[in-house]
Amino acid sequence: NDGDFEGVLKLLQDTNTNISTSPAPKYLHESGLVTRTMLTVPLIKKDNAAKRWKWALDHHRYTSRFWNRVWFSDEKKFNRIGSDGRRIFWCRKENVRKARLYPRNTHKQVQKGGGKIMVWGIITPKGVGRLVRVDGIMNAAKYVKVLQKGLLGTLRDYNMKPSDIVFQQDNDP
Repeated sequence: NDGDFEGVLKLLQDTNTNISTSPAPKYLHESGLVTRTMLTVPLIKKDNAAKRWKWALDHHRYTSRFWNRVWFSDEKKFNRIGSDGRRIFWCRKENVRKARLYPRNTHKQVQKGGGKIMVWGIITPKGVGRLVRVDGIMNAAKYVKVLQKGLLGTLRDYNMKPSDIVFQQDNDP
């Protein structure tokens, strides 16, 4: 039960025991607890969270008439080969040592990671906008070119003027 779990944690802290060399994981597992991989979420610092909260409060009463003018943009990295995420495989407990060596259970790695592609895109109430490839690190000069291609190009695609929209960027420095 939860009381046992708290007791084990207190015991580990009081005795300065390294959990990896103690029987605690076995005890916790026998108590019905299991391990799971933590979700990876963006780090939002307190001052940024406060700014987001203020922004939400300032805009929560806006009508759909306003939101139908808002365009959002963001960047995204795509790996050409594989993922940056955790890789797992399943096997029977008794076969773990052998199964780790099976080709289907190994991660094939390309030298230097296989490359990545960075893109900038825009979402509008009318639909998706242009997707622009970004080579190298984004700086001010590149961002201007991206906006000319992506934002102004999408405006032309939808026969709109800059004054017709509210452009919401992500404030990436």
